Amino acid sequence: MKNQNHKVEKFQEILTEAKKITPEIEEETVVKIINHFDPDFFDKNDPFSSLRFANIDRSCVLGGCNLTLGKDQYEGFRDEQKYDEVLWAAVDECYRFRARTVDKILSFILPELAERIFEVRPCTRKLKFIGDGQEHPYFEVGKIYESKDFTGATYSFADYQNGERRIGFCYFEWC
Repeated sequence: MKNQNHKVEKFQEILTEAKKITPEIEEETVVKIINHFDPDFFDKNDPFSSLRFANIDRSCVLGGCNLTLGKDQYEGFRDEQKYDEVLWAAVDECYRFRARTVDKILSFILPELAERIFEVRPCTRKLKFIGDGQEHPYFEVGKIYESKDFTGATYSFADYQNGERRIGFCYFEWC
């Protein structure tokens, strides 16, 4: 029972911190986020444990670009995929939801994951630029480029801004 009380106290702390960032966030949304990352956080007899994220449509409009994954760009980046699923499901529930709310919750329940999520990792892929309907100063629609690395959200390319500048994966299809 002591462990259960500790979990309840920790949950209250997480909820308080999440509300500092996103005041409109519902308790149920925080529970869902925790369960999505750590299904064992709540005891199986806890009433919260029955709350789970439903299957999330992995196609959405993101920042003006149409996010269609085609070949799974999250391959090798499952933690980042899980993060994005949580984020977009939470935004659906609370339109003013902020990504740093997920960051804060994650730092409480899985601090080691919070430290390394979206880290730049070597990742060489052939990617076709699909763009967003606007002209880009470097990339040409339909042309294939080879990535240098990937964060689970953005790529860099050795010959684009000397590999220093990043661009979102939603602008590319993995060939």
